[in-house]
Amino acid sequence: MTRTKQSVLGSVVLGRTVVGAVASALAAVLAAGPAQAADAAAAGTTGQAGPVRVAPAAPRDAQGLSDRAAAAVSPTVSPSVRTLHVTTGEQYTCDWGNLCGEVWDPAVGKWKIFYFYACNRYSLAHWNGVGDYLNAQTGGAVGTFYGRDGNVLRTVAADAVEHSQDWTPVWSVRNC
Repeated sequence: MTRTKQSVLGSVVLGRTVVGAVASALAAVLAAGPAQAADAAAAGTTGQAGPVRVAPAAPRDAQGLSDRAAAAVSPTVSPSVRTLHVTTGEQYTCDWGNLCGEVWDPAVGKWKIFYFYACNRYSLAHWNGVGDYLNAQTGGAVGTFYGRDGNVLRTVAADAVEHSQDWTPVWSVRNC
């Protein structure tokens, strides 16, 4: 995930007091951020590792992937989020404050993990087949999965438990 860096002290004018401007800018920067971050900070869990997950076996239809890998397309989301590729049997963590989605990536023959953290509605592309999700968000955030026409397919409570999901009919995800 790419984060934008902002310099609060970038435009200091010599000979003038800019304490008020700096304080206002600092307050604005500190107030901005992911929706779950405030709740996670209050709970003392921001940036802390959440539930550990072990990637399942490859989907049955993934056999013979090497012949089709050149034509395969990786699953993506918009706007982008942090991702991780893991192999069958490999452990990964769904950090507190995240709704994690696990989908098979036929282009590389591995599971691709998406970490939905900032409160947003994300459009999914090339999410096909059965995978999993785990909602490790804090502060009672509930996620929603939507179909092609924007209809609600499922709401997902923050229970930090892995659930199976057929991603094919899911066209977008709202994590909060």
